[in-house]
Amino acid sequence: MKTQCSVLCAGLFAMSIYLTDCSTNNLAEGSSSETTNGVTITASQNSINGKTRPDALVGLYSTDYISYNDSGFADTTFANDHGGFAFEMLYEGYYNLLIRDIESSEALFVKSITLSSEKVYSISVDTIENTGAIKGNTTEIDSILFNSVFADVHIGGSPFCTKTDIEGNYLISDLPVGEYRLIFHLDSSMTYGSDVNIFSDKNIRVFPDSTTIYVK
Repeated sequence: MKTQCSVLCAGLFAMSIYLTDCSTNNLAEGSSSETTNGVTITASQNSINGKTRPDALVGLYSTDYISYNDSGFADTTFANDHGGFAFEMLYEGYYNLLIRDIESSEALFVKSITLSSEKVYSISVDTIENTGAIKGNTTEIDSILFNSVFADVHIGGSPFCTKTDIEGNYLISDLPVGEYRLIFHLDSSMTYGSDVNIFSDKNIRVFPDSTTIYVK
């Protein structure tokens, strides 16, 4: 009788270990899938780091970065196999972060990340969405100034930039979902004077899988 009880107890103990191991594995798998979809960002001291999808392309830009002449701060890296990324040796200030899944058309743009030695900035975003686009015509903004010239159209603090055609048409594609202000730029060679920058008169909303037409 004691032998049977010992065998029974040993069997129940082994089964409990097996069930516990299965539950732990399932929990770990569930946690992994949740983390892969979301994004966490932390800024403190002189670094900005976080976690996103493995191997995603991550770009960091100072909010005063101008893409057409590459002024301001810009740097890019890839998330590691676990989704981790880091930018070190940064100056205090404000930064924008672009995360792009290179295997899909999904992306995320986080604005105005504050980097300060006095406080820690942190944010979590649940999902990365499909991108959209903005298009328009500069002659609708100023038919005289932008008549038959090639202008730069860009979004400050980001790599998003394009040139108009001779008729003033422009298209900025692969934009993460969000609101943007466009900057229309003519350099001094086009204006026979000083550079001209004109800002869009309102925020332009970008939706996934669609093109927003900007009309002043």
